[in-house]
Amino acid sequence: MWIASWSAPHPGCDDQAFTPVASSMPRRLPPALHRIAPLRWLVYILRCSDGSLYTGITNDLTKRLRAHAAGMASKYTRSRLPVAVAYSEPQKSKSAALKREAAIKKFRRAEKDRLVEKSRKPNGGMPAQMRPKREITPRK
Repeated sequence: MWIASWSAPHPGCDDQAFTPVASSMPRRLPPALHRIAPLRWLVYILRCSDGSLYTGITNDLTKRLRAHAAGMASKYTRSRLPVAVAYSEPQKSKSAALKREAAIKKFRRAEKDRLVEKSRKPNGGMPAQMRPKREITPRK
């Protein structure tokens, strides 16, 4: 329930200003509003030019890959360009993506390689709607 109060007018202002009381505001959006434009969070693994693997999360893989290619996404990948997506996994929420990323980062290299190999498909392990339409190149 929202409760509002009328505040005193500002100096020099004849009208009263309507100001909601901060303590009565809901802390979260109603569930229906979360369903309007859901974000699709992904955990991804990049294979760097030196053969190392980088794990991260994003809600826009194309934009994130462009940032990696431009050297603006992370210090780690900046010196190991070019990078390529080796694995991606959709998650229900940002929280779930962060937890999965932390779990993958704790894997040994052999476990990460098995995860990448297990997901290998003709489309690179990425659902069609998430694959970039064209090769990602840095903007100049």
